Amino acid sequence: MNKVRAGLTLGLVAASCSNSSDTAPAKSDQPTANLAGSASTASPLSDVELGRVCVVTIAELMGRSPRIIHVESVGNGIARVSYRRPSDSTDWTNECRVEGDRVIWRGVGNDQSGRWRTTSMDEVVRYSVSDRRITIRVNESDGASIGAPLSVDRDTH
Repeated sequence: MNKVRAGLTLGLVAASCSNSSDTAPAKSDQPTANLAGSASTASPLSDVELGRVCVVTIAELMGRSPRIIHVESVGNGIARVSYRRPSDSTDWTNECRVEGDRVIWRGVGNDQSGRWRTTSMDEVVRYSVSDRRITIRVNESDGASIGAPLSVDRDTH
């Protein structure tokens, strides 16, 4: 897995556009990180927000554009997202759930579910909600930060 991940900020307009490209954003599209210390995750996420958190988490972890990732379903506290990888046209599906401020994910395919990433060797993905922003931070299992936090508008789909 690539240890260096670039963060990006999606605006309402950019995220609502369909884009078949799976390339990283141009340098001018790089974000300013949302590092507000007053971030809160006290209230549970709505199904829509859980879907958004899952899209952004999988985009960040897999090095994909969030624009190609679609929410398939959300229910029982689990969001299922999928995307078609443009480089080889293979379909990928993942699921996410949240525990506190941690996003836990797994791959899904061929009528089987992968393991939830909860071991001490797995990266730790955390989300926070502040004002109208959802921010994702990824850390290695040893606590080292991976790239810049990824921050998106809370109303972006």
